Amino acid sequence: MNIVIVGGGIIGLTGAYYLKKSGFDVTVIDKNDITDGCSFGNIGYVSPSHFIPLATPGIIKQGVKWMMSSSSPFYIKPRLNADLMRWGLTFKKSANNQLVEKNAPHLNNLLQLSRQLMTDLKNDLDDFSLVEKGIFMLYKSELTGKHEKEMAEQAEAFGLKTIVCNTQQVQEYETETEVDVAGGVLYLDDCHVNPEKLMQSLYKKLKELGVSFHLNTTVTGFERNGNKISAVTTDNAKIQADEVIIANGSWMGSCLNY
Repeated sequence: MNIVIVGGGIIGLTGAYYLKKSGFDVTVIDKNDITDGCSFGNIGYVSPSHFIPLATPGIIKQGVKWMMSSSSPFYIKPRLNADLMRWGLTFKKSANNQLVEKNAPHLNNLLQLSRQLMTDLKNDLDDFSLVEKGIFMLYKSELTGKHEKEMAEQAEAFGLKTIVCNTQQVQEYETETEVDVAGGVLYLDDCHVNPEKLMQSLYKKLKELGVSFHLNTTVTGFERNGNKISAVTTDNAKIQADEVIIANGSWMGSCLNY
């Protein structure tokens, strides 16, 4: 079976890696040469500690405040767009405690699986600077500290390793700077990588495994056999496909229009 992946970012390459390891023939198409892009310029953070879904009670109010600044952690350019409005209404409907409690265990399972797979990649690829020091959630007020400690208890119930620290203990960990906090929770399972090195290591490994690459190549359409895609057409060639995976990020809408 030949699987064609449209998009050579981190999703496309890791998908190609595991599919090839499972015995499939894999072809990756990318409009660039896999040397730049979002997958090279992100923070490279793997976050088992973030098991609470984004859609939570109170996030809408906070989100409106963030929308006042284009440099905030969350910003969407206000515009009259039907799809954006539908998404916003669905997000608002999902921001309730019942769904948070229902979805948190599933999100935790995905995050812990991602963390384990990162360790597997470390053992099979060239060094990509995996740093396994965890992450601190710091707080200045006791009210916030109470919330963080409750989160740590929930994390422990999900199988994560945490250390609750007072000011002095945080300072002992952070020896290179003077801290101004009331305390913090250290999540030991979190890690981060050098995204550029990870992409380079994956690309090198995939070529060694025999994955085919069509780089600097633009997808122009799809051929169908009934309700199934049988080939991907590009500006250079037609590529036969038993299955197609669309992993081209913000350009996905272009593919879906074909």
